[in-house]
Amino acid sequence: MGKWNTLTYRIVVKVLKKFGCYKVREGSKASHEIWFSPITKNEFTMLKPHGGGKTYRIGTIQTIVSQAGIDKKEFIDYV
Repeated sequence: MGKWNTLTYRIVVKVLKKFGCYKVREGSKASHEIWFSPITKNEFTMLKPHGGGKTYRIGTIQTIVSQAGIDKKEFIDYV
């Protein structure tokens, strides 16, 4: 679990972009963004923590990765 609990917003965004995901728009709440995944061909919601340097909880990262259709091992390999 080591790498999972040290991922910041900036790192997660960088890896998502490597998989071709991109931000579509801001969500209805200021703390959320809507992203598109070319893997699933669907949009997904991503929580944006206050301050780009804050780390995500493990469950939040796993949910984002799952919604984006990215294999967890592949995601961590890119970190």
